[in-house]
Amino acid sequence: MRNFHKTSHTLAFTLYLLARNKDKQKKLQEELDSVLGEGKETLTEAQLAKLSYLKACIKESLRLVGSCTLFFKKCGTWWV
Repeated sequence: MRNFHKTSHTLAFTLYLLARNKDKQKKLQEELDSVLGEGKETLTEAQLAKLSYLKACIKESLRLVGSCTLFFKKCGTWWV
């Protein structure tokens, strides 16, 4: 279950950061359109290997936010 939370947090923060940076979002959309086309077929390993900007976006999100959010509980109060 822990890995699920890390993956969902990484995806959520990546989407948030892309929403805040429209020019980067557009560049990623162009890469996805060029590699995936209409997207009617199943994603292949070869196509995934061509998504270098997507990989860079995820890495930048991890650099800025980290791989997981830390929560601490002290004296009955949650500290983030």
